[in-house]
Amino acid sequence: MPGGRPAGSLGKKKREELAAQQRLTSLTSSLATNLRSKKTPTVQEYEDSEEDDVTTESFVDSLDKAIAVINSELQKIRRDFSKAIEEHDKAIEALRTENTSLKTRCESLEARIASLENSQVSQAELINKQERFSRRNNFRIVGLKTESDEDSIQKAMEVIAKVGVNNCKIERAHRDGRSVPGRDRHLLVKLSYYQDKVTIMKNARQALASENYYIIDDLTKLDLKEKRRWSQQVNQLFEQGTRIRFSGGCWRSINAGDFNFVFNLELDKTGGNPRTNFKARETCLDLMATYDLIDIWREKNPCVKNFTWSSNVTPGIHCRLDYFLVSRHVSHAVNETIFSPGIQSDHSCISLTISTYSVKRGPGYWKLNNSLLSDTNYVSLINNIILSELHNNEYRDPSARWEFLKFRIRNASIKYSKEKAKERRGKERELLKRIANLEQVLYTDDSSAIRHQIKEAQNELLLHYNYKLQGTVIRSRARWVEEGEKNTKYFLNLEKRNKASNVIQSLKLDSGDYISSNDAILAEINKVYFSLYSSGGCNPDPFFLGLPEQCAHAVNLDSCDGELTPDECFEALK
Repeated sequence: MPGGRPAGSLGKKKREELAAQQRLTSLTSSLATNLRSKKTPTVQEYEDSEEDDVTTESFVDSLDKAIAVINSELQKIRRDFSKAIEEHDKAIEALRTENTSLKTRCESLEARIASLENSQVSQAELINKQERFSRRNNFRIVGLKTESDEDSIQKAMEVIAKVGVNNCKIERAHRDGRSVPGRDRHLLVKLSYYQDKVTIMKNARQALASENYYIIDDLTKLDLKEKRRWSQQVNQLFEQGTRIRFSGGCWRSINAGDFNFVFNLELDKTGGNPRTNFKARETCLDLMATYDLIDIWREKNPCVKNFTWSSNVTPGIHCRLDYFLVSRHVSHAVNETIFSPGIQSDHSCISLTISTYSVKRGPGYWKLNNSLLSDTNYVSLINNIILSELHNNEYRDPSARWEFLKFRIRNASIKYSKEKAKERRGKERELLKRIANLEQVLYTDDSSAIRHQIKEAQNELLLHYNYKLQGTVIRSRARWVEEGEKNTKYFLNLEKRNKASNVIQSLKLDSGDYISSNDAILAEINKVYFSLYSSGGCNPDPFFLGLPEQCAHAVNLDSCDGELTPDECFEALK
């Protein structure tokens, strides 16, 4: 490395260590040599020898000196080692400090990189969102035949007219995409008003069913990639009867049912063994992670304990087994999700309320509920109205009095019906609340008395539901009703079908175009009836002048112009 020591040279610390080791080795060798040079006398020699004690003292002195030298060298070696170790410790501490600093810096850099990555993702989502907003009024016509010198706006207007949207303003229209032999490029259309696009996308599938082209939304690259990412799974769900809508850059769905397992054993279950169908739960969690679904009730009630199923044994087992799993991007539209006590089932009812765009409705029309005729209070109310009208001479014209009497009866009936309906709804809410409170008590105090009270409240609530069922049967206009022959679902579906048949979903114009927008249908109906009942100039002369000039025979003159005879009257009455 430039500026360092020459290659092959040793550092100062290393040289000191080697020198100390060499001195120790030399001293050890010297001591061993001195010891070997001294001949060790045997016992016989000690006995026979007459040497002076000076020799022994000399040997001891020599040995003491050698030991002193060794101690001196050892002390020096110890000092050198201590110094070297101290310097090594300082170097290690410096490296440790540097390592800590580098680690802190790396953590800071990693945090910064993660922040930049998150910022990049956020910026990409923001850019995609802005691009999505810029394409908000766009749609694409796929498969439309390309013509030479074509007017793109005019062709788009023709397609829009077939969809049933008139007076639609187009800002721009042009062909888009690369040219591929044998395939027409998309016709990209940008509208001035978003509501026109909503109506077009809503009507396009039905209106263009017989055409060789179709209309799709204009998606960004990221949204198109996300849509294609799940195309195989969506097609499989579509074949199974499940339809998922792609909107706002993601697939959106609402799934509900009895899943027969609990997500959280601490919050979703009480009583019994702490176990569930773990395999089914893991499979469901994987699907939720894949399709970005959430348990919307738990999302809105993170720490609340509530259950949708209870066993009939004592002590009872209570679990939350019924869920609404909705797409995360749909959760903002969910107003509430609540549990209602079940009547003829061991499961509670779960309901989900979402906010949608509502259509402004008119006053509608009123029908008398015939069940009021068996209500003595209502009959007494109507009798009093009739008697008061009979004694009222304000309207001398009988037809005017009759119309006013019907008006008063109608208003009184509507008011009375609303009060009775409000009373029934209040009673139903009270029973539902009572059952819910008793079930909460049952979770902690599982006794036969509580179960008996719940059963009584459920039977009383069942009477209210049977009353509703009678109204459903009447509104469904079933030709025959036999006890146990058809269930409630049958009549509900029949009522729904009859209600749908009274609604104009789409209307075909004289031009052959279809319209399905409520406003457009109402405008067309208003136009037809306005034209039908409008008065205009009438010239009767052509009608009367065009009549054939024929006269009645003399035989029929008396029969036509004469007075009626008693015989003719009796003949007509036969």
